[in-house]
Amino acid sequence: MECADLYPLWVCAREETDEALADWALAPAARRREAFAVYVAAADREDAAARAWMEACAAYDTAAALERAAA
Repeated sequence: MECADLYPLWVCAREETDEALADWALAPAARRREAFAVYVAAADREDAAARAWMEACAAYDTAAALERAAA
């Protein structure tokens, strides 16, 4: 996938992480452990999405630089 395709996926993952963090912060004591686990899983997905997006952007930037150098 290209970086433009991956950006919206990262935004969605970031929003899910924000929601999970808010849920954890407001969770009653009986749900706090579960809410934390949901938050950690969401943060892991956000990290994976960010990594994939940045790697795709790096590949795009490299290809663009090589194209400019060849011109």
